Amino acid sequence: MNRIYLDQGATTFPKPEEVYSAVKEGMEHSFNPNRGAYKSAQKTERKIEGGRRKLLQFFDARKDQRLIYSYSGTDGLNTLLYGLLDKEKRVIMGPFEHNAVYRPLKDLEQQGMELRIAEAGEEYEIDLLSFEEECRKGVDYGVFSYTSNVTGISLPIKKMAEILHRYGGKMIIDAAQAAGHQKISLKKEGIDYMASSGHKGLFGPMGTGIIILPEDSDIISFRRGGTGIHSESPEMPKELPFRLEAGTLNVPGIFGLIAGAKWLLNKGLDEIHGKEIVLTNRCIEAFEGEEGIEIYSIKNKSQIFSFNIKGKDSQSMASVLDQAYGIALRGGLHCAPLAHKTIDTFPEGVLRASFSVFTEEKDVDLLIQAIKDIIKIRK
Repeated sequence: MNRIYLDQGATTFPKPEEVYSAVKEGMEHSFNPNRGAYKSAQKTERKIEGGRRKLLQFFDARKDQRLIYSYSGTDGLNTLLYGLLDKEKRVIMGPFEHNAVYRPLKDLEQQGMELRIAEAGEEYEIDLLSFEEECRKGVDYGVFSYTSNVTGISLPIKKMAEILHRYGGKMIIDAAQAAGHQKISLKKEGIDYMASSGHKGLFGPMGTGIIILPEDSDIISFRRGGTGIHSESPEMPKELPFRLEAGTLNVPGIFGLIAGAKWLLNKGLDEIHGKEIVLTNRCIEAFEGEEGIEIYSIKNKSQIFSFNIKGKDSQSMASVLDQAYGIALRGGLHCAPLAHKTIDTFPEGVLRASFSVFTEEKDVDLLIQAIKDIIKIRK
């Protein structure tokens, strides 16, 4: 049985060959950046720093923004949220957030921080009128997923940032499901802070991620350790990136992440996003008028296909699709219970098929046929 992988929203596979080669290079030739005066360490440092510039270019960052290497999207979000927020802050979060955002914010709320949840609008977006009303009450930060990992819908971030800035707030974005799938412009969209995993759409290895933030940010680091500079001081350096990069970096992983970003720039994000929309539309159109399925994706807007087979548990159906058809996709809550409560699929969750530029139409057609078979048997 041929295996079909449609869980790209969790981790992309396969990666471009350039990524595998870069990780291999990192394993064979990596030395500690900022830790040695010898040529090999300096060569590694140059590549790491060149990668920062390439990734800032990739996200069209402002000139005053800097890039930090993190160990995952969750690590990056924890770094931002615990480094910026305290009991004096007023925060508005989205109604579709992953637990990487939701759990830290709920913890901070228990410590005294004011937390409000924005109201969902039509087609799984944000009700902008309600959002402005919330901002008018007072806000320091808005925290939102650029794209939901449950619905595949992207929010109108530029409009939301304009509203947020109007009332003195700053925008923090979880870009894990958007980075590498579509163009993101921090400059044009008014994004102040962003965190993303590296192993999803950016095609990097697991254990990689990035943070982008303003150079003059007052963020504090909850991680302490060696940085290679100011070693005589018991305090962390004030300069970025050193303030937030304690300890040895994941050099092989970062080499792979840089290679993934370069590959994506050469391929073109418009082409990639367009293909994912086409594949999702193909799934949606295949079940128009079919009563045995509930669909939670929206044509021409979703980059993933989320659905349930009526009367069937999503996780059980994920097992059936894997064992009987060789199709790997995700069932359940996808670590996003708040999103499922918002779209009324809690606690059962949904089935999610997520795609990459390497997903072929024939793979999607096999998924469609498998679902039709299961619906027919159910009847």
